[in-house]
Amino acid sequence: MKKIILLILLSPLLLAPTEVLAWDKYYDNPEYYDVKMSPDGKYLGVITVENDRRMLAFYDIETSSVTGGVQLPGKFEVGPFFWANNERVVIKLWRKADKKEEHDYEYTGELFGININGKYSEMIFGVRSGELQTGSRIKTKKAVEAWANVIDGLPNKKRHVLISSELMTKTEDNYRELFLLDVLKGTTSQRVASAPVMHADYFTDTAGNLRAASGKDKNYLPQLFMRNGSSWQKIATQPGTKFQVVGVDRAGQYLYAIDNPDTAKSSIYRLDLSSGEYNSVYSHDTFDIASILFSPDRSSVYGARLADKDNTHIYLENSENAKLHKTLSDLYPGKFVTITETSPDFTKSIVHVGSEESAGEFYVFQHNNNELKRLTRSKEKYTTLWKNPMEDTRNEF
Repeated sequence: MKKIILLILLSPLLLAPTEVLAWDKYYDNPEYYDVKMSPDGKYLGVITVENDRRMLAFYDIETSSVTGGVQLPGKFEVGPFFWANNERVVIKLWRKADKKEEHDYEYTGELFGININGKYSEMIFGVRSGELQTGSRIKTKKAVEAWANVIDGLPNKKRHVLISSELMTKTEDNYRELFLLDVLKGTTSQRVASAPVMHADYFTDTAGNLRAASGKDKNYLPQLFMRNGSSWQKIATQPGTKFQVVGVDRAGQYLYAIDNPDTAKSSIYRLDLSSGEYNSVYSHDTFDIASILFSPDRSSVYGARLADKDNTHIYLENSENAKLHKTLSDLYPGKFVTITETSPDFTKSIVHVGSEESAGEFYVFQHNNNELKRLTRSKEKYTTLWKNPMEDTRNEF
């Protein structure tokens, strides 16, 4: 197989030439792990394996060709990635865990940015992101011993993403703070917000506005907060043992969650982000709710998957998303079917089909002719192990 990889070495930087290859010719390897569409719907980023190492390949949907890719050196491999804008991605740095299973990884806490054409490759967050200006001791980027998570790509800010940052300490009561991260320079803003709960997960609307956060209090009980201006408002209902936030709807009016505050059985709950009312909107007579079917554009919750042996799907509305999902579920009985993304013009969607035994397969569904084309096939599930990367990786690059 001809190489298309852009091998990224941080010091010095080495870029191998790219070559356009046909999609079907390149993807004869059965191990694929994630597929994400660029914001404009023109490209796919695909995590695959080359020489037993995870890499990120870029696929031009219109020309059906792979245009380039990224592979990291040494022990480091491509972890989860995010489209910051139509030309640039942000990658979490993973490395293989010592003396663990073959597919166990540790997240170093660092973020790496690169354009899909291979330009402007930078470590933009983490312990190795600090650099000095020429002829001075002033750092243009700040090295920080912290883990980062990308919260939102911020559609109205091409140069920035919203990240949460959690300091690397040996204590378990860490708090995560929010910052704007410049995806080219790697500089961060002053703190945007900090939720009053440990290990907070933050939730935004489709415009990138911060709307809610969930986490644990000092007694390790789940808590849910709304964002009210520049302050936080705790909801009156105590979340249950199966509490899990799914996300905020497109209008920014409701937050949806799976929860069981008053019973052993989980249901779909909805938090009104204006009034603070928190109510169940659907509960099955017999089974827990395993997952919520949220439309890719977050316009509505159209169904759910039940926690029964058949992975039964139920539908709460007769929308196009519900009809498409039901059609796909009928093709793959007993499987988990998820419409993960839809292009801005609603002409194509990314569909994932999996099960408890397999990570599954990815497809592109063309809406205009109802064509379902298999893109990739995942082979194994991956485990991310959390460990302080400062112990022995400070000088590996």
